[in-house]
Amino acid sequence: MTLNRHRIGVLLGMMLMLAACSPAVAPLPTPIPTLPADQIVKRLATVSIPPTLDPGAAAATQRAGQPTPTPTLPPTATPSPYIGVFIGGAAGGNDVPDVDVTLYAGTLAAASAPITFPTLGSPCFIAPDPLYGTEWAAVTERLGCPGEPVTSYIGGLVFFERGLVYSLPTGELYAIATGAQANAAYWYAPAPPPDQGWEITAPAGLIPPSGVYGALWRAVEPVRQALGFARSEPQPVSVSLQRFDRGALLLDSSAGQVFALVGTTGGQIGDGTAFGPYTGAVGSGG
Repeated sequence: MTLNRHRIGVLLGMMLMLAACSPAVAPLPTPIPTLPADQIVKRLATVSIPPTLDPGAAAATQRAGQPTPTPTLPPTATPSPYIGVFIGGAAGGNDVPDVDVTLYAGTLAAASAPITFPTLGSPCFIAPDPLYGTEWAAVTERLGCPGEPVTSYIGGLVFFERGLVYSLPTGELYAIATGAQANAAYWYAPAPPPDQGWEITAPAGLIPPSGVYGALWRAVEPVRQALGFARSEPQPVSVSLQRFDRGALLLDSSAGQVFALVGTTGGQIGDGTAFGPYTGAVGSGG
């Protein structure tokens, strides 16, 4: 009897040991209840549309999404070495570099003499035309430099008691007083002035000037007083004119004589001093 109890105890112990070593069995999940098809409630999900942003807000939203640029620092300047040795550099006095000029041989920096530039009018950029000859050269300083090349015209000429009047196809008039004087007066008009309309009787053998010559003669009293009455009707003449800084040279090719006119030769009615007549270049006469 005692042996049987012992065996039963051993068997019970072995059973307990086997139970401890066996894995635990998970409980079965609770089944999900299912409903009949007629009891299932179906609902629609409504998606709301976001509000439309104005252009300013949209641009701000786009900028907010962009990364902020990282500023780039400029490169740090480093000192460059001077050519040569500083004068007094060891003592820390003068900061002017002593440059070796042989390094600049053949360049502008090596020039020992000061640079000179041509001066306007010295010499003249435009030369006086050779057809005027050389006798007028005594008044070169008064005239200055030519401002344009010579221009030749077929103009008109009227002789007066004490002078003459040239007309150019441009409308310009030159009234030149002549006589025993070395320096005489002249008058210039860019165009004939309005005709005064009054008439006068000339002495025997003389003519009251007419046309553009009469218009100038009647409108400008000094011309009338200096020249007197006309001695001829208008006649064609070959005239060459070259303007200068302070006057002009006028060549009457028909007579081969040159007048140097110092004073007004453009713009408005004016006067000046006439020098001459001089002899023009050989072959310039008509």
